[in-house]
Amino acid sequence: SYEKESRLVLPLTGAESEGSDGMRTYYIRISASAITEGIFGCRTTPTFQREVRNILSLRRFRHVKVLRADRHPDRFSLVLKPAQGDG
Repeated sequence: SYEKESRLVLPLTGAESEGSDGMRTYYIRISASAITEGIFGCRTTPTFQREVRNILSLRRFRHVKVLRADRHPDRFSLVLKPAQGDG
């Protein structure tokens, strides 16, 4: 895609799941090395950012680059910057 991202479409057979039938969430295990970058959107709450950063502080995720999307001041577009606290 134009964002240079990869997406997987996989069958849900064998996936871990939780919730009721009307609101079921499915999880597929992937290797930590498959995650190279995460981007916090403009409206991401500080609480959610802390939760994600706590997970990314685990040794197996220390290679993950974290960015923040901010609104461009003059155009209808986003500007990606290193997220606060990201080295």
